[in-house]
Amino acid sequence: DLVKVGYIGASFGASARGPFLALEPRLKAAVLTSGGLVSTVDTPPEANPVNYAPRISIPVLMLNRRYDYV
Repeated sequence: DLVKVGYIGASFGASARGPFLALEPRLKAAVLTSGGLVSTVDTPPEANPVNYAPRISIPVLMLNRRYDYV
């Protein structure tokens, strides 16, 4: 079904996809593994993935372990 698309991301695919998850209307759910949110000081606010976290409105399952580096 092309209307109900999900996203699966691991490592960098899980950590840098905040804008993608917040802005893509076709996505209905996401699974993120071994990723986290990294905020960099030199990134402009409109490009920083951390600023998109409150705008993600789809269900997200985030799988991390104790010793994941992010």
